[in-house]
Formats: sequence, C-alpha cells, structure tokens
Amino acid sequence: MSEDNGQLMNAIAGSEELEIFKTDLIKDLIDYKWNTYAQAQHRFGAIVHMTYVVVLMSYISKIFLQESNYDAQGIRINPDPDNFLLVIIMGCLVYPLLYDGTQMLKQGADYLSDSWNYLDMIHISLGYYNVYCQWSQGTWELKSKITMIVVILVCLMKTFFFMRIVKSFSYIVTMII
Repeated sequence: MSEDNGQLMNAIAGSEELEIFKTDLIKDLIDYKWNTYAQAQHRFGAIVHMTYVVVLMSYISKIFLQESNYDAQGIRINPDPDNFLLVIIMGCLVYPLLYDGTQMLKQGADYLSDSWNYLDMIHISLGYYNVYCQWSQGTWELKSKITMIVVILVCLMKTFFFMRIVKSFSYIVTMII
C-alpha cells in the first residue's frame, strides 16, 4: 500500500515497476474502475465534442465553401454568419466549460500541471472567441479566418484526446502524438 492515504491506485501509479501493469489483477482493477466510474462521462464528452465538430464542419461548408458573392465594384461580400449553427457551437462548448471549470475548482493550482488542460482552456476560449469573431468581425475577415484555422487545429487535437478512450485507437493516437 502507498504511504499517502493507503490508496492502492496511488501505489500502482507511483511504482517504478512497469511490469505491474501487465498482471491480470491490475488490468482487471483498471478496467473495473474505468467501466464503473469514468467511461460514461468520457463517452458523453466525446459525443458532445463530435457534435461540435460536425456542426463546425457544417458551418465551414456553408460559409467558406459556398460560391462567392461580389458587389457591383467586384469586391467580395462577406456572407452572413449562420446564427443557428453558431448557437449550437456555443451550446456544445457549455459541457467542456462546466466540466473543466469544475475540475479546475476541485484541483486548484494542480489543474495547470496537466498539459491537456491547457488545450482544454484554449479549446473553450477560442471556440467562444470564434463565435464572437464570426458575429462581430465578419465571416471572411482575416481575424475570423485565422481564429477558425486555430479552432480547427485545436479540435483535431481534442479529437485525438477522445480517440484515446477507445482501446483500438489508443496505440495509434499515442504514436501520432
């Protein structure tokens, strides 16, 4: 047992012996804890994220891949933002905001020790900033485009994070990262 609170999982995590993770008992314990406590919550987060990605793809397709409109002087006209899709995008960001906000409150300064949490903060803040830019700056303005590009890159990294929860993808994602 570990010296800090007698927690078996802390003792295993702090062990220098990596062979311990190959034992059937430890594999079963980790699988049990995953299936009992974490799987449903992470799957729900993955569903919300995939919804976000699909809606973002729909928005990009509608705004950036449609034919360009020009005024009489030949200047390209910004298409109006799709308010319905932007509201759905904002709604999809509520769950990560609540989840990471709760995690931040519970962990305090330790929250910042995990690099994935920085990605989460960037994902949430840039997601809302993207919606703001689409509404206030214009859909094809440089600031909106750059923000959208960064949002897409962060979404890709978050998608890799959620792919790790599926065992068959875990090794592939680890190699990519």
